[in-house]
Amino acid sequence: MKIDSLTIFEQGSYTELSTGSYAYLKPRVLFEELLEPIDYELQFFLFNGQCHLTTVLYRPFHHKSLSFRLYDADWNRMEPGEPKSLPIHNTDAGETPCPPDEIFEKLRELCRDIGHVRVDFYVTNGVFYFSEFTFTHAGGKTPGLIGKYDAELGRFWSA
Repeated sequence: MKIDSLTIFEQGSYTELSTGSYAYLKPRVLFEELLEPIDYELQFFLFNGQCHLTTVLYRPFHHKSLSFRLYDADWNRMEPGEPKSLPIHNTDAGETPCPPDEIFEKLRELCRDIGHVRVDFYVTNGVFYFSEFTFTHAGGKTPGLIGKYDAELGRFWSA
């Protein structure tokens, strides 16, 4: 099955692509500025505005040649959460700098009343570009790269 944005809208393939949470939204087309090169992507796992885990994704193009690192709330590097992800755990690159405090302050303010949300940013040439809010990491179907940490993060989630 060929997958592109029009195919998704025409066939309603939301659940196949882990996007079931968008199934009831009216399809729209959005054009964005192309950011190149993207140095890395940050995925902040927030609970009531507090960041408890960050995934840093390194990839030259979307999901091609993906590698990653995990960081805790104090920006200490963590071991991979999923044994199957060991081959793509990035151990070669230098340290990824901790994002500016201003990013965390704004996220705390913006997300303090949200039980859980993942907020993503692209970083290019030291500039942070907002990417998305997602309430269903990995489509809500799998812990993905965070693996064993998924259950630990669940204890931060308050209704």
